[in-house]
Amino acid sequence: MAFRLSTQILHGEIDIRHPNRAVGILHIAGCKEPLTLDLVGNPWRDLAGHRIVFKNPVPVGKAASAVTPKQTGRVGDITASRKVKVLDCPLEDLPVFHEQKRPATDHSDDEAQSRLEPEADSEAADQHPDFNNEDETPFE
Repeated sequence: MAFRLSTQILHGEIDIRHPNRAVGILHIAGCKEPLTLDLVGNPWRDLAGHRIVFKNPVPVGKAASAVTPKQTGRVGDITASRKVKVLDCPLEDLPVFHEQKRPATDHSDDEAQSRLEPEADSEAADQHPDFNNEDETPFE
């Protein structure tokens, strides 16, 4: 079963500073315990060697009740190099633009994407341009 972290995550961190290993902790809405990650594999090159701390400014929904607190398995895809279009106005204003026959403006932004392949749950995915991220300098 797949669950969407972009709507359910409160905050967390993923440490990918060591080759072939990703560890982290994710606090999920509706879960008593945080999810701990202990995954084998490497992220995409843009995030290799970094520790990412993030917070969801608008969490929505609850996690599936069958989510296992300790997640082990393979990394899958972890990157921040995807470009997405982000509207410059609230989504609720789109009908007004349509009625006035005006195009809504947008801009390109980086989107963080994580696709984890833990053994306990079939897939956890996250794609969200609005997370508040902090990237720490990698080890020397």
